[in-house]
Amino acid sequence: MYDNRDCWWCNNYEMVLYGARCVNRLVYRDAYTYVIVPLESHVRHHLLVVLREHRDTLIDCDEKHLRHIGATVAKTCKVLRSTGYDRVYAGCYSDDRHVHYHLIPFIKAADKPYDGYAMHRLAVKERLSAAHPFCGMTDLEKLARLDEIGIVVADIRGAWPTGG
Repeated sequence: MYDNRDCWWCNNYEMVLYGARCVNRLVYRDAYTYVIVPLESHVRHHLLVVLREHRDTLIDCDEKHLRHIGATVAKTCKVLRSTGYDRVYAGCYSDDRHVHYHLIPFIKAADKPYDGYAMHRLAVKERLSAAHPFCGMTDLEKLARLDEIGIVVADIRGAWPTGG
């Protein structure tokens, strides 16, 4: 049995603390999933849709899990469309037993006027984020990132349909 008390994804996903600053990065939460702004991102409205129940990988999810996370991905994409994006790339990952989708929104004409190479684009964004993690940022970069997280949360919450 997996102990939730030791799970970062279960216990530390909502708030980002740095020095005296505390920023809430939670956009949406229901009984099955939550949506947060990642600590590291190289795309403004990059979001994570996370399955709350522990599953090692996507292949370990049953129809119920896929239905719930899929519904939240669909809601989140609808919100991203309403904020002006016309494309969303998604990569499904699993860290520490939490299946989650990285949603990378963009405007095709402005950000990627060519077709194809979705996995390459996702991989490049992931490498950029991994190469410059929050813990490796300067104090000024961390404060700027906290400001950006607050802006993105406000943008997405403001566009989220009332009633969830």
